[in-house]
Amino acid sequence: MSISTTEMMAVLQPLHVFRLLKPPALQALAALCEVHEFAAGEVVVAAGTAANFLYIVASGRVAIGASNAGAQVISENDYFGAQAALPNGRHPAAATPLEPTVLLALPAPALQKLQREHPSIKDALLVKRRSAALLQRRRYAAWLRDNENVLLICRTHWAWLLARIWQPGLLLLAALGAAWLLQRLAIDGWPALLLGSALALLWLLLLYVDWLDDSYVVTDKRIISDQRLLLLYRTRTEAPLQRVRSVDLEQGFIEQLLNVGDVSARTLAGIVHFPNVHAPQAVREIINELVQRAQSAQRKAHQQSLVQSVRVGIGWQTEPPAETPPAKPKPDTSLLRSAGAFLGRLLPAFTEYAGNTIIWRKHPLVLLSRTAPGLLGMLLCALLALLFRQPGMPAGAFINGSLLLLALAAFCLAWYYYADWHNDTYTLTPDRLIDMEKKPLLGSLIQRSAPLENLVNVQYSRPGFWASIFNYGSVTIETGGETGDLDFKMVMDPLLVQQTILNRMELRQEQQQAAERERRRAEMVDWLKAYAQVTQPALPPAQPGAPAS
Repeated sequence: MSISTTEMMAVLQPLHVFRLLKPPALQALAALCEVHEFAAGEVVVAAGTAANFLYIVASGRVAIGASNAGAQVISENDYFGAQAALPNGRHPAAATPLEPTVLLALPAPALQKLQREHPSIKDALLVKRRSAALLQRRRYAAWLRDNENVLLICRTHWAWLLARIWQPGLLLLAALGAAWLLQRLAIDGWPALLLGSALALLWLLLLYVDWLDDSYVVTDKRIISDQRLLLLYRTRTEAPLQRVRSVDLEQGFIEQLLNVGDVSARTLAGIVHFPNVHAPQAVREIINELVQRAQSAQRKAHQQSLVQSVRVGIGWQTEPPAETPPAKPKPDTSLLRSAGAFLGRLLPAFTEYAGNTIIWRKHPLVLLSRTAPGLLGMLLCALLALLFRQPGMPAGAFINGSLLLLALAAFCLAWYYYADWHNDTYTLTPDRLIDMEKKPLLGSLIQRSAPLENLVNVQYSRPGFWASIFNYGSVTIETGGETGDLDFKMVMDPLLVQQTILNRMELRQEQQQAAERERRRAEMVDWLKAYAQVTQPALPPAQPGAPAS
């Protein structure tokens, strides 16, 4: 297949890695590219082979890695083989076309010369190489939806970890100073040294795991920020790519020297942060390109829908049949799954999902603090009952009956506060928010709600150190109606609650806009049908005795 230089330039120019090149340099680059054609299933490169080319997909699709749910798929106007920028670079995974594919192959020497002349190209290729390495080390299949493909993975720069090492280092120095002072006072200082060293190492390990666990991922559908701290909490914020309005970059003086910065993708529903990532300018350009690609695909789909509506209206084609929803997967009825579901029903539900409705309750610490007096009372009664069973201790029906009554009272107290906690719910439905407080038995009921259309602002806060450690806080929803502000207090993962509400608000707005577009489309089809009937030539009346046509 022959591709002209102009066509090659049209393929290369939209790529973020070549976007800053001027037309003469882009034309010279296109002249260096070779055209390689591959059939479906034919191996382009094998894992571990030398990276001799940077491959740009002119048409078709290429799978990188094993053909499983975690494989990366490179489509048109994208590239792979950034390892060619290294003198002895090797491909970390095999590349196999999924359909007949045409690739533009830029030789490695030309690519290495180009990145020496343009630092922005060097940063972009570095980001892609690290992303490819992270994709091989970690498996993100559990994150992905149907037909979703990971395109970029970032991680917090090591400078973030280095900037926090001084804290456990200071603790270690304090332990050394305390041990030296105790030795001068003729007191054994080894316990202080061992304790301080153990705490410092534990703190350092916690910082390292915190740095290692955070991931920032961009797929062909979503942009995702996943932050976690061991088993204490996990916060994931995400937004569809087509909803991203802008991608911002923030760097201080030191960050510019280290080539580190914060990248933020802004939507109407909030912000998805990529804090302290390496080569932030390159990350920003890659995200911008992926956002433009997603928005272009959305506009193309809308345009095709309009063309189809016009063709239906003028009678050139019939209305396409409605898509049948996919069959729901059969529930897993295995013994292990059934036992897990039974145990799950016994435990308190802090977040419930019922179709499109989400119910939040207060943090487990709230439940524990409210039920603690009753639980401790039952435990104390049980210990006293065991104590009075010991030889030499007084025993009798009065003591046993009193302990039983006290234990029953403690149980009733614990149940009351559990029911009180369980009845305080924050509910998000497809069209409104509901804040409900209900006292147990025949107690008072207070319920306030607000339509999603009336929400003005949604803010969250984590009040203090322990709130950050245990990931609880409050979410305040400002409304424009007479209901007043709604306050979701002491909820688990307030950032996720905020993002969920904001995403539901944006989804509600999109649904209303889609319904309005569908109404206008149906109206336009009716107008076109009426126009076709008016402009269609009338058939002459049939003559008597003439054969029916």
